[in-house]
Amino acid sequence: MKLFLSYNSKNRTIVEGIADSLKKNGFEIFFDKESIGAGDIWAQKIQTGIESSNATLVFIGEEGIGAWQNKEIIAIVNDCIKKSSYKVIPVLIPTSNKFIDYRLPWFLSDYQWVEFNDTNDNHALSKLLESLRGKEKENNLLIGQNPYKGLDSFEVDDDYCFFGRTFDLNQVFHSKLRFHVSIPKHNFLAIVADSGAGKSSFVKAGILSSLKKGKFPGSEKWKQIIFKPGSNPLSALSSSLKQKSLIPDSRQFEEQAQQYDDQLLRVIRDQVETLVIYIDQFEEVIAQCRDEKERVSFLNNISCAVKNEKAIILLTLRSDFYAKFSHYPLFKTLIENNNYTLSEIAEVDDDENRIVNSIRQIIAKPAKNAGVEIKDNLVEKLILDTRCAKGALPVLELTLDLLWKNKRNSTEITLEDYDAISNHRNLAGIIQTHADKVFNDITSYGADKAKAELFKKIFVPYLVEISRTGEDVRRTALKEDLLGIKGNSKDEIEDLLQYLTSDKSRLLKIRQENNHPATVDVVHEVVIREWPLLKNWINERREALLYLERLRMDAADWNLNKSNIYKGRNLKKAKQWQENNPDLADNSIDTFIESSVKKTHSHRRLLVGLSLILITLSIISYKPIQIWNFKRDIEDFPSVKEQVEWAGGDIDSIKFLSLNNENYGKIIGGLFHFKNLKILELKETSMGSLSSINENSTIETLALNRNVSMSSLKGIERFRILKSLTIGDSHNLKNLDGIEKLSSLKSLTIDINNLTSIAGIERINSLKSLTVLGNNNLINLSGIENIHSLEELTIENTNHINLTKIQKLRRLKSLTIINNDSLTNIAGIEQLQLLDSLRVSGNNLISPNGIEKLKSLKYLDISENENLTSIVEIKNLQSLKTLSISGCNNLVNLAGIENLQSLKTLSISSCYDLTSLAGIENLQSLETLSIFSCDNLASLTGVENLQSLKTLSINRCNNLNNLSGIKNLQSLKTLIIYNCNKLTNLAGIEKLKSLTSLGISQNYRLKSLGDLKKLKLLKKLNIVYDNTPLFNVDFVYDLRNLQELYISKVCKVDYNIIIKNNPGIKIVREY
Repeated sequence: MKLFLSYNSKNRTIVEGIADSLKKNGFEIFFDKESIGAGDIWAQKIQTGIESSNATLVFIGEEGIGAWQNKEIIAIVNDCIKKSSYKVIPVLIPTSNKFIDYRLPWFLSDYQWVEFNDTNDNHALSKLLESLRGKEKENNLLIGQNPYKGLDSFEVDDDYCFFGRTFDLNQVFHSKLRFHVSIPKHNFLAIVADSGAGKSSFVKAGILSSLKKGKFPGSEKWKQIIFKPGSNPLSALSSSLKQKSLIPDSRQFEEQAQQYDDQLLRVIRDQVETLVIYIDQFEEVIAQCRDEKERVSFLNNISCAVKNEKAIILLTLRSDFYAKFSHYPLFKTLIENNNYTLSEIAEVDDDENRIVNSIRQIIAKPAKNAGVEIKDNLVEKLILDTRCAKGALPVLELTLDLLWKNKRNSTEITLEDYDAISNHRNLAGIIQTHADKVFNDITSYGADKAKAELFKKIFVPYLVEISRTGEDVRRTALKEDLLGIKGNSKDEIEDLLQYLTSDKSRLLKIRQENNHPATVDVVHEVVIREWPLLKNWINERREALLYLERLRMDAADWNLNKSNIYKGRNLKKAKQWQENNPDLADNSIDTFIESSVKKTHSHRRLLVGLSLILITLSIISYKPIQIWNFKRDIEDFPSVKEQVEWAGGDIDSIKFLSLNNENYGKIIGGLFHFKNLKILELKETSMGSLSSINENSTIETLALNRNVSMSSLKGIERFRILKSLTIGDSHNLKNLDGIEKLSSLKSLTIDINNLTSIAGIERINSLKSLTVLGNNNLINLSGIENIHSLEELTIENTNHINLTKIQKLRRLKSLTIINNDSLTNIAGIEQLQLLDSLRVSGNNLISPNGIEKLKSLKYLDISENENLTSIVEIKNLQSLKTLSISGCNNLVNLAGIENLQSLKTLSISSCYDLTSLAGIENLQSLETLSIFSCDNLASLTGVENLQSLKTLSINRCNNLNNLSGIKNLQSLKTLIIYNCNKLTNLAGIEKLKSLTSLGISQNYRLKSLGDLKKLKLLKKLNIVYDNTPLFNVDFVYDLRNLQELYISKVCKVDYNIIIKNNPGIKIVREY
């Protein structure tokens, strides 16, 4: 095989080295230095060299493509046109700046490039040899096999028929993922795009397939985990880890991840090879997960996991959900700094030729590999139709799939085939034509009413997540739930589901992995977006489904507090909804509404009397007509109307009001009608300022959130008694002009990315509390030193900040500084002599020098300062009551702690290098001690001397193998020992005569529970998920003061005896 080498003369030395390696592997090289002799005509020789070669390697360095090299490329283009088998491979060569952004001409941008990190890069050389020998993308298709996926996404092993995204793959592997081994924070990537851009296919058949085939050295051995978050993201994650045998117990992992943000990180740390985690349809974390606590735990675990470079975490996210993660600071920072926008395949940019070429590859190459030709006029027609439609990629894929299945000739697909399947309506008619045909075939054009109704029920509400804004998305449902649809037999439903998932239909897909329940999903969101019949069904029930969510929450509240019943309008509306939507109501909702009705009837006479009184009062206190008009306007806005109803149906009862872009225009001018309004939120409005608001003398708290058009605070002075102000994500607001007029303001929170100055706040003489979040353009805090009244200050995610100005705030009592990377020391803090609370977290703090002079300090939190090696300065803090030390990985001892004679609470967390608690024995006032994730701590030596200790919690100390000395803690009332996997016995616990609460859980090497029956004062006992099935737990019968018992359900105990022996017991739960 003969190769032509095209290169910039400035890179000749590097190219020579690679050329020598290619010769040793049997390739014939045309290298101008060797192939062109004296007297030869240069241009002719170059042209001959290109025409006589089988492939060209185009070498590109940081100098770019040279002038002569450009001419060579033009000749290469012409040769490619003549010879379809001609190979072109861009080769990126070592540069001084490894983050250089390579810009290739359009002709090269869709070729998979090979990148050399240095001239001896054997891995890159092997990938180049594979490409030259034709092994880089093996054709696994059989002649005549359908190469198109329709509305299904491509899978990891479908790369042989996945085309058109080479440019984006090159960009991702060069700029985003290439350096994950050597540079921190390059092992996370969010692929963000509109629905229908092909995100899932790009990651699976593009990124993951490339990794599986050895894109990076050793990446073919990396484990890959793929899952969708669904409504329970932690459960989805744990199940995926369990399937790959990475954890022994998925339920245990899920529960620990709810408690600990580093649970996933700990799993990853234990791996030998890199672990690639791909989370598909990440928007489900917002759209489907209803448990805010689980959502936060999931996001924090993902954010924490990328701290370890053995993890690569990829996710795909719909672009319209991107901003909805702004309320989760840790994850927000991660995704903002590590994302790649995948444009629609048909989107016009500055490289028209590249776009057209990509679409042509998607259309023609898979068919060609399967031995079928798509006629040129059809290819050009499909390119044109694709370019004219937004989000057309899934429709194009469906069209190609239908063309293949309905082709009239086994060796070619023609324009006539296209006209036949689209009814001459081009791409625009494909989805509707196909989906309508499926519906008509099943229901005999709607004549079979029973099947039509069942068809409708399956889609709405089970498979569509409804939103008030119309941004509806697909929803994954359990097949078991669908089989329980009222009014139809399981066989009828099963038959319809099988048809909807068959090759004829392909509107739904059913998945079942291992022993997990089967799930059902709409094959692609384009069906929801582009099928008019389904959109009509959704709109018919939109309000009913949205109201269902509220009913579920209120029914849950009623279960906790039986006085929380519906009355009046709320009850009337609920009953009407129940009558109109019998298929949506469940037992909990029916019971809630029925109880509300009964309680209302029992007070009928009282209500009648009260009604007469109210009528009389309403006549006496006749309200002006404009108030009634205002109330009528409220009826037009369900969200405002709902808030009024929650307050009892009278706007005079409203104390909190939230307005958005839909309703603020009508309501904002009539705020004076809300006589008792105290709190106002303006969220996601298009307000440019506050000038449209009238004078107000009731509102004390104002929140301005995500008002992206707001560029001025003009009108803010009209809030005459405002005490608290929050401004968040108003990115066009560059300054705080006018804020100085708020003479009563006591609390101010600012979260504005583009804010450059906080000038004006120094003139607010009443300000007590200031919080500054995520203002990275704020290069200093000029003016803050003049806020002499300030007592509390929080600065978070705001770089370039030091203490020069802050040290002048002599009345400051509380200071919090979080995630300010430029902060390496706290010099000057000693000036703040009234400071009693200090938190310094997530900074690059090297030393806490100056802290030793803070004589009034009572609370100190030093967290996530990985460069900190010593805290000896704390030894002079004689007033300190609470100390928290977390995430200081280089801290090996607690030197200085021995002098803290007033300390009552000590928390030590995630200090992995800490080997000893030396000094702790002197803390005679200590009452609470918590030790968490200190993996190198093997002993509790010193703890036995803490005679005042009342609470001791030890969690995830995996080298701790005994509780030596614990028997001396005679004042101890609460003891928790979780996840200490080397602990084999509980010797000494039985001596703790004052103990009232004991938790022993998930200590898997524990061989005995000891003699716990001696703990006669025990009121609360938790022995869940240990080896409890192996232990004799009869001792619980002797604990006569128990009030709460949590125990594994596999334990053989007689609960009747427990209850009989403990008349005061309140909680008995099995797990």
